[in-house]
Amino acid sequence: LFKNNDLNISYLPKAYYHYVQGKNSNFLTHRYTEEDFERDVRLKNHCLKLMSNHPLYAMVEKRNAFHIVRRAFNSGIFSSTEFKKRTYEYRNLIKSYRYIVWHRRYRLYFSCIGAYQIMSIYKIVIKWIKNINLG
Repeated sequence: LFKNNDLNISYLPKAYYHYVQGKNSNFLTHRYTEEDFERDVRLKNHCLKLMSNHPLYAMVEKRNAFHIVRRAFNSGIFSSTEFKKRTYEYRNLIKSYRYIVWHRRYRLYFSCIGAYQIMSIYKIVIKWIKNINLG
């Protein structure tokens, strides 16, 4: 991004919402789809291409991999086999991404290597336990 001389960067001390609107959608929010997954992968590849030889390349690569896999995991749109097929290449990036709490990293890591259904159940059980403890 910084290679583009026409780019202006500013800081605004206010929070804004970010929406993604699909080209075939009249709604600003929608359910995550396979098309969204593919768009995330293309965006990651484009971003990393722009950042080649940048000192933060490895960190951005891990962060992007984490967010792609997390969004796909939380959406529940893929079967366990399909999830592994589409995310297996990200497994080691996620495992080594130390900025995320270990249990989230490993839940996604194990999902990438074929334990998607088990990790989905694990997530539900942990959420249920937290609700019991809070209630």
